[in-house]
Amino acid sequence: MAILMCRPDYFGVEYEINPWMHVQNAVDYDKAQEQWDALFDAYKELHLDVELVTQVRGNPDMVFTANAAVVRDKRAVLSRFRHPERQSEEPLWQAALADLGYTLTELPAGVSFTWRWCRCSWSTPASTTSTPASARSVRRP
Repeated sequence: MAILMCRPDYFGVEYEINPWMHVQNAVDYDKAQEQWDALFDAYKELHLDVELVTQVRGNPDMVFTANAAVVRDKRAVLSRFRHPERQSEEPLWQAALADLGYTLTELPAGVSFTWRWCRCSWSTPASTTSTPASARSVRRP
């Protein structure tokens, strides 16, 4: 299993799409880089494989690689971001994961899907905040 990481080259809080994001809170870029380097070094010291994706300017949340897709055995179900601020990441993640050799599955247009905090959340235009009971826990086959 490899760890997917993205350097915080353009990380920042440039918009507010959840209760934890506040544009008035300044990001300590040196500390963010220091923390990222420490995590990367720790993975390497543990002899874990790390796959790096290059961050693209204008996509400050690419550093949150867990949001890119649900991945298992080199197969990935790509996220579709509900918030327009993150939707420009979708083709970037598609290209990056394809370049890394993943078999990709895309969801239909109009379905919002992001894997985060160990649970699946999705929405459709008719339901923008609900998570079906069947998606609250995910079991491995």
